[in-house]
Amino acid sequence: MTPEAIKKIRELLLRELGAQTLDPVMQDEIIVRLGESIMMLIAQEVEQRIPPNLKPKLRELEAGEDNEAMQAFLESAIPGYDMLLQNVAKSVVLEYKRTLAKLG
Repeated sequence: MTPEAIKKIRELLLRELGAQTLDPVMQDEIIVRLGESIMMLIAQEVEQRIPPNLKPKLRELEAGEDNEAMQAFLESAIPGYDMLLQNVAKSVVLEYKRTLAKLG
């Protein structure tokens, strides 16, 4: 992903959360926490959905640093993996949005 694409995604997330006027340090904290939450939930979903016979291959790829191989493996091992990623990201953003609304 290019730096420009990352910046655009960051801006979209901050706008969606209504956080674009916050201090940049606070914005960075929100983005980091959002990313951590998304990654943690994706890991949980993968663990639940991956067939037991493929878990050794998953562990092998987790131990390595080949992100492209991991992506290809997950796409082939979990039907609808792309949709899963989208749904997880949307649910985490929605939950953060609700939390921020309660605080504000």
